[in-house]
Amino acid sequence: MTEILTPSNLDEAEDAIRQSATGGHSLQPCGNRTRIHRHDPDAAPSRWLSLSSLDSILDIQPGDHTCTVQPGVSAAKLDDAMAPHGLELGILSPGGEDGTLGGLFLAPDLSLLRRRHGPPRDQVLGGKWILSDGTRVSTGSKVVKSVAGYDVTRLFLGSRGRLATCVELTLRLRQRPRELRAFRLGDPSTPAGLALGKARVSVFVRDSASTNDPIQGWALFEGAPPPGFEGQEVDLDEARRGLGSALGAFSSSSVRMHLPPGSDLPEHCPWTAWDPLGGQLALATFPDSPPSGCHILPVRESSPWLAPLAEACAPGAPPFGGEAP
Repeated sequence: MTEILTPSNLDEAEDAIRQSATGGHSLQPCGNRTRIHRHDPDAAPSRWLSLSSLDSILDIQPGDHTCTVQPGVSAAKLDDAMAPHGLELGILSPGGEDGTLGGLFLAPDLSLLRRRHGPPRDQVLGGKWILSDGTRVSTGSKVVKSVAGYDVTRLFLGSRGRLATCVELTLRLRQRPRELRAFRLGDPSTPAGLALGKARVSVFVRDSASTNDPIQGWALFEGAPPPGFEGQEVDLDEARRGLGSALGAFSSSSVRMHLPPGSDLPEHCPWTAWDPLGGQLALATFPDSPPSGCHILPVRESSPWLAPLAEACAPGAPPFGGEAP
C-alpha cells in the first residue's frame, strides 16, 4: 500500500524528503491528488508527499496586486480572502474547492480565463522549493516587474513535481470585475459570429461525448456585450452553473486538446466541454488523428530532458516520482 506523508511545516517536509532518499523510497510531491488521474496517470511512487496541510495565506499586498501562499491553499479560500480587496487570482479552473493551488500550477491545469490573463503559470511570480536532496531554494521575485535571469520558476512548474517540491508561491493578482452580465449562447459551430472576442469567459457543454447530443453554451461579459453579439441574457446563477458543468467535464475527462488560435471546432470530435476563447476541449479519448498543430494533454511521451535536469538540480540524489522500487 502506498504511504502518504503529510508534513505540517517546512522542517517536516524537508525531513521526509531526506529520509525517503536515504531509505530508498520513491517519493512524489502532491496536494490532494485531485488532478493526478489526468496529468500524471502513470505515477506510482512508494510514498506520496502531500503538501495539503501547508495551507496558509502568508502575505497580501493589495497595492502591488500580489500575495504569497503555501501550496495547500485552495483557489476558493484565496478568492474569499481577495474579495474584500477587490482582487482575484485571474484563474478559473477545476478543483477550486477541493484542489490545491500547488496542484493547479504544477499540473499544469487549464484556466477558462486563459485568453484574458494567460495560462495559470503566468500568474506565478516566484516560489520556494525543496529539492530531492533536501536543499531549500528560492526562485523568481515577489514583484510583478523583475529583471531576474533564467526563469527557473517556470522550469519547476512545468516538471509536475519531478524536479522540486513546492512549499511557497508568490502570485500575481488581478482587478476583480465590477459588473458581470450573463448570456446563453446558440450554435457552437459559428463562434466568430457570436462576437465572443470581448467576453470574459465562454463555454459550450455537451451532455456526453456523442456528437449527436444537445449542446448548451454561456458567456460572461464585464458590462454590456459588443455590437453584433447574439445571445439571450440570463441570470448569473444559470451561467455560473454552466461554467461549473464545463469545469466538471474538464475535471472528469482524462484528455484535453488545445487548438491553435483561430481554429475551427473539429468535426466528429468526441468533446464534452469547449472553451472557444482558450481553444480548449475536454475529450473522452485520445483522438486517432488530431488536427494539425493541436496540443494534447497529458503528453504520452516522457521528456528526454527530465533525467538530466533532475541530476543537475540535486546531483546524486534520487529524483522525485517514478515507480516504487
